[in-house]
Amino acid sequence: MVDIKYDIFDYMTKNVSTLSPSAKVREVAEVMTREDIGSIVVTEDERVVGIVTERDLVKRCLAKTMDLNTTKLSNIMSKPVITADINKHVMYDVAELMKKNKIKHVPIMDGDKLVGIITTDNIANNLEDFGFLVASRSSRIISYFKEIMEK
Repeated sequence: MVDIKYDIFDYMTKNVSTLSPSAKVREVAEVMTREDIGSIVVTEDERVVGIVTERDLVKRCLAKTMDLNTTKLSNIMSKPVITADINKHVMYDVAELMKKNKIKHVPIMDGDKLVGIITTDNIANNLEDFGFLVASRSSRIISYFKEIMEK
């Protein structure tokens, strides 16, 4: 029986936008708008130290009327960051991390190195593939039960 697994590498966004913790909120908003993305990974010395999402901007900055020109990302970023390891996890694991932690963006690591990000957009844009996974597992389960019932 073949077990179908979806490798993170095939679905992740490989060019991840990053900024430093000292970057200002206006800069993150400009980058997110220009690149049409919903999050920025915050790095320091190539280490992931936080993530800023659209939700962080609204709840931690705009709703509190912080100054976009002076507020640093370190003041509004989510931390610690929930990540997945490209060598240990498959798409199902990432979806489970998102569901369990109520998050929409999961940076993908290769050891300590940031190599990509999976977002709900990555999943939504590939629903046909994941639907195939469900269908293939369902057909295997049905076949298994048919075999048992015929014996």
